[in-house]
Amino acid sequence: MNEEFMERARPLPQNTVSPEFEELLDRLSAIHRPEVDDVSRSLLSTLTRSQASRGGAEPGGEYGASSSSNVTALSSRRRGRALLWLGGVDPDVVRHLPMLRLRYQAIGTAVLVSGLISGASLWYSLTYLLNLRPVIGVTVGIILALFDVALTRLLLVAEANQRSFGMRLLHALPRVLIAFAIAFGVSTPLLMQVFAAEVDSALNQSRAARIAAFSATQQRDPKLIQLETSILETQKAISSNIDCAFRQFGNSSPNSVDPKCDTKPGASTGEAGFATTQKALLDFTQQISDMRIQHQAELARYTAQVNRPPGLLERIDALTSFRTNSSTARNIFFALLCVIALLESLPVIIGLLSPRTAYDLLLYAEERVATLRGEAEIAARTKISERLLRPDSDSIDIQSIDTVVRSAVDSSVQAVRSEIRSEIVDFAAERERRRAA
Repeated sequence: MNEEFMERARPLPQNTVSPEFEELLDRLSAIHRPEVDDVSRSLLSTLTRSQASRGGAEPGGEYGASSSSNVTALSSRRRGRALLWLGGVDPDVVRHLPMLRLRYQAIGTAVLVSGLISGASLWYSLTYLLNLRPVIGVTVGIILALFDVALTRLLLVAEANQRSFGMRLLHALPRVLIAFAIAFGVSTPLLMQVFAAEVDSALNQSRAARIAAFSATQQRDPKLIQLETSILETQKAISSNIDCAFRQFGNSSPNSVDPKCDTKPGASTGEAGFATTQKALLDFTQQISDMRIQHQAELARYTAQVNRPPGLLERIDALTSFRTNSSTARNIFFALLCVIALLESLPVIIGLLSPRTAYDLLLYAEERVATLRGEAEIAARTKISERLLRPDSDSIDIQSIDTVVRSAVDSSVQAVRSEIRSEIVDFAAERERRRAA
């Protein structure tokens, strides 16, 4: 199984040098004897051919250079590479893994769909709920879609570099929270459109309740209550004066029937008190009438203010009230919220729950090869520099330099192969455990 995996994997480059190392070999060949020049050029030619064959000979598979002029096939390959890039992988690496290529293309499609949902939701909210210009809504929606795609891809790549499930979960948590926020923003306008009649009814009920509450507040005005209390007390005083007058003078008393008795000298003071109290009653009644007229004007102004065209927050409050009182609306809102949030966070969830794949193993191998090759090159360049600067040496044995370089490269390759072999064994054992479970 180890040999089969190594054969299917992309051949790992073994002899790659940096431009600085090539320049050093050029300088070496320019300052020494002709026989040394031949060996130096041979070494440089061998390394250069290895690098050119690795960099220029691209496979002619699905994602390689195609000699066909079929525009449709070329467009399909470009779309496939774009989806792989959105899925958080390198198209040049994953082309050697057909099964994983389809999987990462599906993940890239999910990333693209989540970005489109985010952009469309913001465009709809800005255009139809806030009544902004369509150009502004489209522009801001595209910006949000690009941000969503970039963030999702970043989290996918970050998750792939973490072997601990806890760290992957920590990287996925921000995207899940953003997904629920976007889902709430999408579900709210959708429910407003689906339950438009019910929302309008809840809005009218809310407005009627607010007007009734304002009217009740006016009825509880302390000044109005004080005037009403004063009228009741005045009416009681008038009734008391009348009863007292009848008891004192009787029904035949001339003072009781003479309308001017309260102005005659020696007239009963009860008649004068009756006139004063009656005047106070008229004053209180007029004040209450003026206050009620003022309250009616205030109520009319408040009613006009309440019945103005509803705003976004008012409609959201009406939708919340309707959703609170209706179990059907609550269930629909919860279902929409979960579905949209799942679509938004699906790529990150897949990356969170996915085990290590052969693609991760290839990336690990390439990183280790690059690291160890760099260390070997630095060691070789150091040895060459030491030989060049040695004062007691008139010539340089290029064959020994070649031996040093090849020895360093071979040791690096052997170390990497050993690490890859152990990783393959762990990978195969983990896959067998999953199959057995």
